[in-house]
Amino acid sequence: MSTDHPGIIVFEDRDEQTRREAKVSEVPEHIAWVEVDGERIAVTRIETQWKGRERVIRAYGADGTLLATTTQAPR
Repeated sequence: MSTDHPGIIVFEDRDEQTRREAKVSEVPEHIAWVEVDGERIAVTRIETQWKGRERVIRAYGADGTLLATTTQAPR
């Protein structure tokens, strides 16, 4: 189980073409970490984008691996 986080999460809004960084200490733990196959993995990038009426949120690890995809309720 991983206990180290690089310390920064990059948030990218694909629709607005914006990018911001946040310290891991500034976000809730459930955003900074994802559990995959029983292993806790640090999230280092989160992308958001509207697909039709739904907002798709993708979380990526330090090596670029897609860790989780969430679909937000329609606008």
